[in-house]
Amino acid sequence: MNNLSFLSNDFWKLIFIVSTLLPYSEFAFSQSSITEPLHLVVRPKPRAGGCEKPHWPTRALAKGQEGVVQIAVLVGLDGKPTRPFIQHSTGFPMLDTAAETALMKCSWQPGTIDDKPIPMLMTMTYYWFSVPSGYLGETWRELLHSAKEGNASALYSIAKMQAADSEMQSAGIRLLKSLAEAGHPLAQYDIAARYEEGDGMEKNIEQAEIWYAKAALQGDMLAVERSQLIKERNTQQS
Repeated sequence: MNNLSFLSNDFWKLIFIVSTLLPYSEFAFSQSSITEPLHLVVRPKPRAGGCEKPHWPTRALAKGQEGVVQIAVLVGLDGKPTRPFIQHSTGFPMLDTAAETALMKCSWQPGTIDDKPIPMLMTMTYYWFSVPSGYLGETWRELLHSAKEGNASALYSIAKMQAADSEMQSAGIRLLKSLAEAGHPLAQYDIAARYEEGDGMEKNIEQAEIWYAKAALQGDMLAVERSQLIKERNTQQS
């Protein structure tokens, strides 16, 4: 199958996907009142009509700016996102800002641990690509070229897009695994989360811990949070 087939259907294709959600350690681990084993983690969910697609900036569209941006935020007890930070940029400030603006307007049902509401970190990935039928934009061609040259950022963008498509998920996960093994921290976190959730991979908590630890050693804040939760849960269950 053509690796680009999933981009050939719509004239404009703008997808946003909730990729990862996890508890915020300030609340999950520092509260001495938590004495029961942590069994049930419920991720934040968008409220009905609570999260809209971002508006493509006219100037960015006119300039042919495209790309992938991944943003992390803290979802509070009130379901409002705060503390946004860009983990992976499109390389175009207008697109990054538009995605962040839309994300900050989202409304969520807060996540819980054992039915107790807990502020949680989450990431959202936005894919900005204009795809006229039978034609791929210049930015996409440049992305492919950079990937062929071994550019890790370009490879990660392509891997995320493939992994988000049901027909190409296996290829995307293989590429993410290769990037993780090569030391890419965002890919390491992604692989860890997939092992933990059984998302496209066989569920394996031990492997999840290993990959979270690798990403955490490189300073990935979300991996640090998740590693702490798993260790805390294992300690309480032992």
